[in-house]
Amino acid sequence: MRWVQGNDIIGAIETWERCTLRGSARKIWTLIPFAVWWAIWLGRNDCAFNSKEIVSKNLIYKAKVLMFLWGFRGDVFKGHSFVDLLNGWEALMSP
Repeated sequence: MRWVQGNDIIGAIETWERCTLRGSARKIWTLIPFAVWWAIWLGRNDCAFNSKEIVSKNLIYKAKVLMFLWGFRGDVFKGHSFVDLLNGWEALMSP
């Protein structure tokens, strides 16, 4: 599959939305960029204002927490727990 990311936020979102996933996997896919960007923003603020180090695995964890919280309200993760998101990512994304 050939995939080129957009040069700006709008382009990235437009490209991201072209995925062919269906059902809850598509809903999860839609949350990913926003959760990643927000986790990076929070990590950057921790670094800038609280002198904390940015650790990639912590950013990934934060992004997954955000995705679960946002998706939980919209029933995206209905029938799944947060542990499923942490440990069974592939199973959640399969049709």
